[in-house]
Amino acid sequence: MIITAIDGSPKPKDSNTGAFINAVIKQLEGNPIIHTYAVAKTVVNEEAMDEIMQSDILLLGFPLYVDGIPVNMLKQLIALEHAYRKREHADVIVYVIVNNGFYEGEQNVNAIEMVKHFCKRAGIRFGQGVGIGTGEMQGQMIRQGMPVGKAVLTNLGRESEVLVKHIAEKKSGPNLYVRPNFPWHGFQLMGDQTFWKPQAKKNGLSVKDLNRRMEYKRG
Repeated sequence: MIITAIDGSPKPKDSNTGAFINAVIKQLEGNPIIHTYAVAKTVVNEEAMDEIMQSDILLLGFPLYVDGIPVNMLKQLIALEHAYRKREHADVIVYVIVNNGFYEGEQNVNAIEMVKHFCKRAGIRFGQGVGIGTGEMQGQMIRQGMPVGKAVLTNLGRESEVLVKHIAEKKSGPNLYVRPNFPWHGFQLMGDQTFWKPQAKKNGLSVKDLNRRMEYKRG
């Protein structure tokens, strides 16, 4: 089995998307042939496109941008759509991992639907989508060495196992949505103290400025 994984993060390195893709790849058994590409700056070249056309599995990954697909990944999907329409290819099936900075993985539902539309236009099969909430937090923990399936990453590990099983068997399944094993109020507090307030201070704003309500006058 040949698997092509495409990291669609706009970050050229150390992306959370890459961390999630690598976590899935590590769980795959049976010695599949795996090709990986990152498309932060440009779409893949013709040689890589030929390689993708021979793949059995296409594993896509990207972060959520305004409830949709980041433009660099969108360009790659458009190029792939044209290639699949013009060239002979195997019975490829597509799986996608989308992560966002919100708490709820369900926030990724629209982006996953967009990938379904891509599959329909390209004439290939959609397998399954995984929407991951708190992508920055969980991705950073993976990069720091926390095992997927433990502590905060327990839910992620459980859903990753389902995805890996479906990839290995080339089966479709319902979309999966992941929230961290971490309370929402804790996540909110952590973001407030480690990101929003420091960013406000850096830009010359106070906590009072952050809490100020905008007033609009009619007329």
